[in-house]
Amino acid sequence: MRRLASVASLAVLAVLALLGGCSEPEFSDAEKKTIASLALNTLPALKADTTNQYADVPAAAALGSTLFFDAGMSRDGTVSCSTCHK
Repeated sequence: MRRLASVASLAVLAVLALLGGCSEPEFSDAEKKTIASLALNTLPALKADTTNQYADVPAAAALGSTLFFDAGMSRDGTVSCSTCHK
């Protein structure tokens, strides 16, 4: 009986959470301004990294790309840096 009450409570909470998120959010003008200020295109340009001697070497970029997508580098050979975990 106790377990049934817990499951029912969780089901009610899940339904409320789903229904609560259905409407469009309403932001004030101040909140909209703050959100707009967080856009990446408002940041200043990055300075060149003079410590990276391989930044413009195509072979280095190709090696990095190969390693990023290579699942064989993982312990069990199934996960790469590009693997998406949901």
